[in-house]
Amino acid sequence: MTGTLSLVDRFQELANSQKDLIADAEREVTVWKNAHRNCDSEIAALKQEIAALKRGKNTSQTDGSNPLLLCLIDGDGCIFNENLLMLGAEGGRDAAFRLRQHIITHYGSNQDLLVHIFFNREGLGKTLKSFLGIQPGTFSAFITGFNTASPLMSMLDVGAGKEAADAKIREQMRIFVRFPHVKKIYFGGGHDNGYTNNLAAIHNEGFLDKVVSCSLTPACGRD
Repeated sequence: MTGTLSLVDRFQELANSQKDLIADAEREVTVWKNAHRNCDSEIAALKQEIAALKRGKNTSQTDGSNPLLLCLIDGDGCIFNENLLMLGAEGGRDAAFRLRQHIITHYGSNQDLLVHIFFNREGLGKTLKSFLGIQPGTFSAFITGFNTASPLMSMLDVGAGKEAADAKIREQMRIFVRFPHVKKIYFGGGHDNGYTNNLAAIHNEGFLDKVVSCSLTPACGRD
């Protein structure tokens, strides 16, 4: 009899152990199911974010949101009109106004216009004094007048480096020409051939139609 009870007890013990194993397995299955649901939720949320980003990107590329016109001028090669330079601050403000009007008229609508004119202030000042008789004070006043005409229009002194202006214009053109919201880049390089390779690269990438020469605007060169 004792042997029979031992077998029953053993069987009961095994049965209880089996129940515990099954319960543990069921709990583990529940944990994995919850984890799977959480993972599915995270994936769905990420898909929604990606879709929203794609919609935003497509919208910015198609609706022209925040369109920008960029004007890059080599101030050493594309010199402002002599008559404007002689007027000092008034001439600087007038030059900024004329340049903006010329570009906006060409583009066909009134958009934000960012203008960067890179030049060697000391070197150009000496040239203007020697050949046109424009005094340094008058030239300085012209620069101030231009720079205060609009927050987005600046004459920037890059120093005496031979290709200082070229390098800045090339890099800004290379970067900005790829931006969808930059609709046109108005480029005034004077008679310098240092931009040939840069323009060739832009042509090869299919962006040359965004670049417009502005070497002889009413504010630069001649009227």
